[in-house]
Amino acid sequence: MGLPALLYPESHVAPSFTSPEAMLALRAEMRTLLDDVRRVRPAEDSPEETAALTRLSLISLSTYRLLQTSFLELLRQSLHHALSELVRKELATAEPARRLALRHIEKAVDEYGVMMEAAAIALAVVPSSSFALFLDELAQQTAAAGELPMNATDRVVLRFQLNVMVALDVLDASLDELTFWAYRAITNTHRVEALPIEALFSQIHGELARVRSRNAWVDWDDEEIARELAPWPNASR
Repeated sequence: MGLPALLYPESHVAPSFTSPEAMLALRAEMRTLLDDVRRVRPAEDSPEETAALTRLSLISLSTYRLLQTSFLELLRQSLHHALSELVRKELATAEPARRLALRHIEKAVDEYGVMMEAAAIALAVVPSSSFALFLDELAQQTAAAGELPMNATDRVVLRFQLNVMVALDVLDASLDELTFWAYRAITNTHRVEALPIEALFSQIHGELARVRSRNAWVDWDDEEIARELAPWPNASR
């Protein structure tokens, strides 16, 4: 799971159809996660990082289920706000090291935008009902397993997103903290750039098609089910 919609959550109002209480709860979860990651600075592939990435994936899933495809517009607004803030701070600083760190974060945010637009293209042809079914299935898997499935690519993408979000959270912090997270953000930007993003999002279409196929019968009545299960007529009789 990737592309959580709460990249810059305090900056924008949620769509009118969402629950304000649910949005506040998700924002509080994200705030706690960012605070914890800043404090711990988990090493890559450590148990602490795995726990943080799992928490991020669960927040992402809850965000998608709450906002549906409108998360894309919220994310666009968030990225635009973040880039404007980065440019403003870069122009205002006289410290070369801080300016370089801000440019690294700006590059990472720009790559986040590329990923978001790739996701938007992949989802543009998907019916909203199919996307909802897909999210419901993921939620069921999570309830059964206690966590979302996470492969190597998911881990790279989630790590990149988490580092970008923390980097945006420390823009006014000390130079040491800013440069630490800027370095992590730009390093993982390069890793994400090396991924076959087109192939990554083409897999979404396959997953959604599988979910649609398996759930195509859920609204059938008894007569339709009986007709589908009836034996084929035998031409020899």
